[in-house]
Amino acid sequence: MVKEEPEQDYQIPRVLVTLPEIFSDSKIGHRIYFDDGKIGGIITDVQEDVITIKITQAAAEGSKLRAEKGINLPDTKLSLPSLTQSDLANLPFIAAYADIVGYSFVRQPEDVERLQMELQKLNREQTLFR
Repeated sequence: MVKEEPEQDYQIPRVLVTLPEIFSDSKIGHRIYFDDGKIGGIITDVQEDVITIKITQAAAEGSKLRAEKGINLPDTKLSLPSLTQSDLANLPFIAAYADIVGYSFVRQPEDVERLQMELQKLNREQTLFR
């Protein structure tokens, strides 16, 4: 995984990642999964702007990782908020029009409590979470 698109044409596959916290929080030996677990691996090296991964799980015929697929780091405690500034900016629209909210980065009960508090500020308390 890399922070920026490399200038050279590498033969080794590269995945561009836009969350810099992944680079500072990941550790050697941590598990990593892509595309809802279709591709999995172990982190073997961590540099300031490159993480090297040994792929340990993929389809027998090979797997392609397409753009905009999720990354899961089950062993890594990421130092980023579960509600981003962008989420908070979008919340008034969500509170006005949504009946259910998908909340992806919940790590602890306080994350849900914070979202409920923000929704209460917008006079929206009866929202279902998924």
